[in-house]
Amino acid sequence: MFRVLFLVAAAASCAVAHDGRPGRPRFLTGRSGGRVVPRSSGNDIFGPALPKLESRQVSTDNRCGVKFGTRCPNGDCCSLEGWCGKGPEYCNSPDCQLEFSDSCDGNKKPQGKDTEKVDRKKVGDVPYGQGIYDCGVDGAVALTYDDGPFTFTEDLLNLLKQYKAKATFFITGTNIGKGAINDRSKPWPALIKRMFDEGHQVASHTWSHQNLTDIKQETFRQQVLWNEVALADVLDGRFPTYLRPPYSSSNAKTDGWLADLGYHIVYFDLDTEGYLHPSPSQIQTSKDIWDKTVPGKDPATNKWLAIEHDIIEQSVHNLTEYMLKSLASNGFRSVTVGECLRDPAENWYRRMDGAGAKAAEESSAVVESTAQPTPGTDAATSVVASDAEPAATTAQPSYNPSLAKRVITKTIEVIPVPAKPNGAPSANGRCGTSFGGAR
Repeated sequence: MFRVLFLVAAAASCAVAHDGRPGRPRFLTGRSGGRVVPRSSGNDIFGPALPKLESRQVSTDNRCGVKFGTRCPNGDCCSLEGWCGKGPEYCNSPDCQLEFSDSCDGNKKPQGKDTEKVDRKKVGDVPYGQGIYDCGVDGAVALTYDDGPFTFTEDLLNLLKQYKAKATFFITGTNIGKGAINDRSKPWPALIKRMFDEGHQVASHTWSHQNLTDIKQETFRQQVLWNEVALADVLDGRFPTYLRPPYSSSNAKTDGWLADLGYHIVYFDLDTEGYLHPSPSQIQTSKDIWDKTVPGKDPATNKWLAIEHDIIEQSVHNLTEYMLKSLASNGFRSVTVGECLRDPAENWYRRMDGAGAKAAEESSAVVESTAQPTPGTDAATSVVASDAEPAATTAQPSYNPSLAKRVITKTIEVIPVPAKPNGAPSANGRCGTSFGGAR
């Protein structure tokens, strides 16, 4: 029973982690263009940002947040639905409204050395502060995993090791009740260190998965810098130069802030929507999306930047191996985002001591995956292992941002989030966020 409830909670959290708008249906627009939504330069793809409230009074009626304009008393958390209280239902990120509380898990700065004064020198050919949507190396597929580490991440690392595949992990510092990623009493530090040691790329997905366009600059800086603090604490003084905005939401202003902090902004051009299909009976839909995209395509002229989530069990235990076998049988390689952009590995991180990154003219070599995925143990679906490279590809120039696609494959949120009876019982038959009563 616990496992069933846990999985339902994880799926619901993932839905919230891709919506961020209380009381709105979990979808963006239609699916015109085959899951492709044009991205208007300089505009929030979710519409206008929520209002910024600089001066907030303490709530006197237990209501709080954007809708009510008041903050909770010290020690309380403001829930997604705008109620003050204590405990996971109120305080866990990303739901807790941290600009109206002082006790959300996202309000707590992680232990570690501050990174704010670290030099933000911009090196290499990959643009800073601009959206990157696709790879620049034919025959490469950059598998990326958001929101972890989580319960299933160790199994994912084992699977990638089995197939000699590389991936990129966009790490969230604290979310869905997992605690801080650098808390040594939890498994997360060892998993992140293993990612790095085994040649995967560790990137940022912010501290507590807030919509960057909906928060003040001070909160924005905390979301980025605090994740740096935690990651540097785990990775011996290193923190990423690559970041994926939560909800894929950024605009001209936040792009500029990320550029100032020295970040490459990464989106994607392939989304199997695994988080929308979290059960064994549903995950075939994600496989169908993959099969309509990758199999039968020529590695000499095709490449993708794909998004998945390692907080979704079926994405890890079912979909990932399906994709890895498909890549092998179709002549593609699973690589990091940095490799697929021809960015030298030393540019993927900054160092607290200032060492590491080199200018493009000093180094242009990229650490590449040298081996092809090995077959699984299932004889019916295994692929013959080979040390040979995939089909020959045409040499690619350095990444040219002017050639990048200006579209983003966007998720469509339809997983319901269980209602929480946080309000007082209704006395007039009305209930919900608009009326404040429980059912």
